[in-house]
Amino acid sequence: MTGESTENELRKILDARDEEELEESLQKTQELRQIRFDKKIHFYAPSFMYYKTRYYCSSAMDFPTISVTGKGCGLKCKHCGGRVLETMYPAETPEKLFELCAQLKRNGALGCLISGGCLPDGTVPLAGFVEAIGKVKRELGLTVFVHT
Repeated sequence: MTGESTENELRKILDARDEEELEESLQKTQELRQIRFDKKIHFYAPSFMYYKTRYYCSSAMDFPTISVTGKGCGLKCKHCGGRVLETMYPAETPEKLFELCAQLKRNGALGCLISGGCLPDGTVPLAGFVEAIGKVKRELGLTVFVHT
């Protein structure tokens, strides 16, 4: 199936007028998924929070969170006050980021989430880390999520 036919099936789901039409469209998309992708679904849950359900239990070492600003944040918003950063591994330089990711990989990590505190303008200073993030993906094979 082409990207266009996939888009058409998705449009049908969104535009379904009744439950029967929705079920039919969902069945077609399920068939499409099985054609295009492996039957195995991989879930990653990068988080500083531990949680356990009947279906999934998080592990801080499978997908740790990393802050490129260490514990620093220029905003100190009421909802966080920088406390989230206290739960993250600090890596304030591209070299430290790569070294940390290599260590995490040796310890069994599957990937990581890279973020950090904000500058006063609300941005997370990730631009200087782009090459290091690419190197982490290429050389270490980690799955990397970047959050701003």
